[in-house]
Amino acid sequence: MNLAYFSCYTFRPKYLNQRYGIDTKDYGIIAALLSLVSFFAAYTWSYLTDRLGRPKVTLIVTVLVSAALFQLMLIDINGKTETMMWASTVSGFYVFFVSAIIPVLDARMLKWLMEIPGGSKELYGRQRLWGTVNCVWHDFTWSIEYSPFPDH
Repeated sequence: MNLAYFSCYTFRPKYLNQRYGIDTKDYGIIAALLSLVSFFAAYTWSYLTDRLGRPKVTLIVTVLVSAALFQLMLIDINGKTETMMWASTVSGFYVFFVSAIIPVLDARMLKWLMEIPGGSKELYGRQRLWGTVNCVWHDFTWSIEYSPFPDH
């Protein structure tokens, strides 16, 4: 899941530059907004999921909504101000919904591992470790092969 989630981050600045003409400085503003939204959204979704007690419903809704919001980035917008507003707004809502997926899925996976024979927190930790190693390897090899910034 993390691989699919983080794969687009490397290419987002180049895409926004080519599609909408958003330069690196302006993308920095959008990235700061996304980091702020992501920070608060993960806690918000975790709290809501715990209160509602329906992690599967939360996952289904947030995956579907984030997928729909991701598609909105394909719409053509004219004008620099409108483009920045559009990219910031759509990206902000997208990150708000997509930020729920990993913490809710992690909590559900940990609960599931504790319910099966032989499952443990240690097994969960090992799986997270190797998932992280795989993600780092993937990002490193992709950055060499498909550098989004070949002129840097």
